[in-house]
Amino acid sequence: MMPSMPATFLLHWPDSELAGATLDTAATPATPATLRLRFAAAFGQRDGADVVGYLRPVELVFLDATCHGDDPALLLGGIAHGTLRVDGTPAGPAAHITMLPVDRSGAVVCECRLISGTVLRIEARRVSGVVGGDARFHESLAC
Repeated sequence: MMPSMPATFLLHWPDSELAGATLDTAATPATPATLRLRFAAAFGQRDGADVVGYLRPVELVFLDATCHGDDPALLLGGIAHGTLRVDGTPAGPAAHITMLPVDRSGAVVCECRLISGTVLRIEARRVSGVVGGDARFHESLAC
């Protein structure tokens, strides 16, 4: 039996994997839109526990977002480096760790570099991400 998800999860951007991103169509490329960043597997730990593993499904939603760098459609695969900050402050205990659930407004900046070399910077007005009732945590078996 798989353990259900606790109230909070510390998402570690490195070692997580993206399943893709969806940018709602906007009138022009410069018009802010909603960007949905889907994780195939979010690596991290249950808050308050030393057990690490993978959580899925996880989705972060960026409202009034603009993207800089590579095409968001290329956001597939392992993350080499990632950060999420709101008003210059990490959205978790460190820049590369995000606490879920998250619902923050302000100057949101998310930077993501994949193992493949794809780079994207997201600037938004708000970021939200919840751990849904169907989310499951799978403990890592790495030695």
